[in-house]
Amino acid sequence: EMFSDEEQEDSQEKDKHKPNSPAQDQVNIETLMRSPIVRIDNLSRKRSGKALFSNDQLKAVASSLENNSITFSLTLAFCSLDGEAIDSIGKALITNKTLKTLNLWGNKMKGMPGSETLAGVLGVGISHNSALTALSLRGNHVGPDGAVGLAKGVMNHPRIKTLNLRYCEIADYGAKSLAMVLLNNPTITHLDLSRNKISFDGAELLMKSLWLNTSLTELNLQMNPIKDKGGVAV
Repeated sequence: EMFSDEEQEDSQEKDKHKPNSPAQDQVNIETLMRSPIVRIDNLSRKRSGKALFSNDQLKAVASSLENNSITFSLTLAFCSLDGEAIDSIGKALITNKTLKTLNLWGNKMKGMPGSETLAGVLGVGISHNSALTALSLRGNHVGPDGAVGLAKGVMNHPRIKTLNLRYCEIADYGAKSLAMVLLNNPTITHLDLSRNKISFDGAELLMKSLWLNTSLTELNLQMNPIKDKGGVAV
């Protein structure tokens, strides 16, 4: 499943003018997680004067995924997820068989710990999770080392089609790992690496990987310092 351009580029602005999920400040997590689409955006809630989801509530949401057979799309945006919450999401995905789309936009995850948790789930737990098709870590400080850990998991995932790493600061070192993913993963069709400080060297590695990749239909490298030479390679 794809993330639309409108969601990627304008989600913060649009959220000012539409209802949030959940709609009430006092939230029953069990009731919330009975919905097919769950969207929690603390930035939108703050702007509209609603109470923010606490870390404990977010952990409860993550933990509830373990035995959830209803929710197929989960967004936890601008929630400042801590290590425990991310770990809970990771563990839940091992047993969850229905979640298809996971959006973790703008959560300021730092370096490898958060990325490694997700990578471990996607790699080690993949035999238990065959539903996930779209993952967005857009706007998280994944960094080059974090991209390496994430790539290890995604490389062996047989279902993921859309991977959004926009504005994750992965740089050339991270781009190298994603190039390896493109060489080995035959399912990814959309990869967003825009705004990642990728230079010509990183872009060149990505382009070389496409010589053998027959599945990718869209690669976004906008707003990277590729320069003219890199632009020719792309």
